Amino acid sequence: MELTEEQIQAIIEDTANKVAGIVDNPCGGDYSEFQCYEDECGHVYPNGSYSEDSEIEEICYDGLPGIDPMESDIFITAKYSMELSFHDDYDPGDYLTPPAGGIEIDEIDVRIYDMVFEIDVLNHDTDEYESIEISKEIKDRIINEVNKRVGVAEAA
Repeated sequence: MELTEEQIQAIIEDTANKVAGIVDNPCGGDYSEFQCYEDECGHVYPNGSYSEDSEIEEICYDGLPGIDPMESDIFITAKYSMELSFHDDYDPGDYLTPPAGGIEIDEIDVRIYDMVFEIDVLNHDTDEYESIEISKEIKDRIINEVNKRVGVAEAA
């Protein structure tokens, strides 16, 4: 069995939406690990960078077009790297003005670099589950399309 074009597009769309969610809310809004730059003299500069490798789970968790969710097991994950730069816009305030500001994201780059596909569909003729094989070309196409949709140049 192979994926249909409609199923490939559903995987691309769902993955791109999940990557867009990461771009809109990196680290789930928890910036506690962000460190501003400090030189050897102890001067703290109000900017910094952060990088992380993680993975997105539950891609197309609710199923794929043309495949009955009750007769399939779908497990698709995407591994990504995220790099961002930020600055600390914190103003401690004074007697009349309360503190304001905090971490502001300047640039963010989220890039999918690998995906894992485990798609098993029930074959009614044999009453056994059969795996849908994903070729390297299809996998690379999905990764490149997702990265293109979120503004990352195609991998060489």
